[in-house]
Amino acid sequence: MRAAQTSTAHAPASVLALRSLREVVSIIPAALIGVAGLVAAMDSSTLHLGLLQPLPSLLPIDPDISEPATAAIAAIGLLGLSIGLARGKRVAWWLAMATLAAALLAQVELLKHVSAAVLAAACLSLLIVDRRRYRVETGPRSRWVAFVLWGFGAMLAIAAVGVAVGHAASLVRPARDTDLGEDALVSWLAFGDPGVAVQHLFNGGLLLAATVTARVAVVMGMLVALAPGEAPTSTSDEERHAAAIARRYGQGTLLPFQLGPEALRFSPEDRDGLLAYGRDGRLAIVLGDPIGPVTEATSVLDEFLDTCRRCDWVPAVYQASAAGLDPLRARGFVAYHIGLEAMLDLGSFDLGGPRRANLRHTVTRAQRGGLRFEWFPTGLGHEPRPLDVELLEVDRAWQLDGRPPLGFTVNRYRRSDLADNPVALARSADGRLIAFTTFRATGCDGGWVLDLMRRSPGGVPGAIEACLVSAATGLRERGAASLSLGLAPLAGLDPRHGSPVERGLALGARMIRSGYDVSGLAFFKAKFDPRWEPRYLAVARRRHLPGVLLALLRLHLGGSAGLLRAGLRLRPAG
Repeated sequence: MRAAQTSTAHAPASVLALRSLREVVSIIPAALIGVAGLVAAMDSSTLHLGLLQPLPSLLPIDPDISEPATAAIAAIGLLGLSIGLARGKRVAWWLAMATLAAALLAQVELLKHVSAAVLAAACLSLLIVDRRRYRVETGPRSRWVAFVLWGFGAMLAIAAVGVAVGHAASLVRPARDTDLGEDALVSWLAFGDPGVAVQHLFNGGLLLAATVTARVAVVMGMLVALAPGEAPTSTSDEERHAAAIARRYGQGTLLPFQLGPEALRFSPEDRDGLLAYGRDGRLAIVLGDPIGPVTEATSVLDEFLDTCRRCDWVPAVYQASAAGLDPLRARGFVAYHIGLEAMLDLGSFDLGGPRRANLRHTVTRAQRGGLRFEWFPTGLGHEPRPLDVELLEVDRAWQLDGRPPLGFTVNRYRRSDLADNPVALARSADGRLIAFTTFRATGCDGGWVLDLMRRSPGGVPGAIEACLVSAATGLRERGAASLSLGLAPLAGLDPRHGSPVERGLALGARMIRSGYDVSGLAFFKAKFDPRWEPRYLAVARRRHLPGVLLALLRLHLGGSAGLLRAGLRLRPAG
């Protein structure tokens, strides 16, 4: 893939110009069909502009429909078809071929629009010549639903045309019955006006209802077909293959989430690499850098990007490292700074020196307040114990303090996670549990990452800091090399510096700090004087950024409902 990009970069100007021209020409059918949809939408809303009157005779599809209901449905169908073509959907290509072929007949036989007929023929020719471009798949389930809807709509349309022809036999000469049926069918297939036949049966009401219902079914099928491809279901062998790769090469703060239940994994059987991702509609958000040797990880990334193209997914990478940006930038991705990860080198970690004076004083005050600590280096075990009730009470109190439950790259309290992973507890002078922290291994780098951090409201200040210091000492005694305190989201951003997007993110962080204090979280982690490592969000195109940010919020907050609940909690900072 790099070779292809290098050859493109050094291609002659004439070749690049020809490629650009081809890209522009390839969108002409989608653009013209989209314009026809907009004109139909104006017809449906009674928004008639004099300047647009000549358009129906100049478009490959005549959208000039007198009845608002059918105009609205035609508008949705044509706009959906335009979007499908723009995305390179194969099913949209077939529908566009059928629609434009019917439109060509309608323009020649019924409307006598020569220029529009030429445009329809030109669009058909462009679609045929550029047919290899339309290879984006529709998922099997969506495709099945779409075919059912199209079949129902087609049968209803044929029945409606038959009724119209039969009823019109008493209104026109018998010799023209066949012509009337052909005209009605061609006009219907081309999203045109059903014509005079609709005006007769029960004053047009019954036939209009049948026509509208048929078109609704076809348009719904079109919208269903726009759905992205489904994620492939992993077999048990594929999961074992991914787990083996993670054991050999997996490392870093995100490893527990890359292997967690909320992530999907992509690991071709013939590759010694793995990447994990989350799906939200068309968005496929890769978690961190791919796992595996550099060449294998790069090959897995390329195959995943090819899968995204075939499945109509929009790829992005969340929390990419500085080293992981090189292959992404080589593939045209644009990166934005989205935070700093706080890393502690346990071999040199202590409370001495001026840089950790704040932390030292905080822990000392907590100890003077009667705080005592418990350290479980190998977890709490699988057997139930009275401590479980205390842990659950602290977690519930923490959630009642207005914090939304999170997921994706933020874990939730599950007793099973504490069975084999280290846990640090803090108790008040009267023996009441007031805080706890948990940790998870980060793979073959020999490190650990802070997982859960919980404190009862009103507890002794410094309880969390003391738990973390206790854990750092205990993990070092176990031979651990590093401890990550996790990502400080949006840390390192300044409203006065960086790209416009990064300045905007910094301003947004200030606006929501009353509900989610990102600067406070960064200040808390800075007490430990960590080594800060930048993390990035990489998107394939700049225009994808708003959708990617929304997808990240939905993935972390549990979908649209969680996003709405979190939004209601937030108040702009004054």
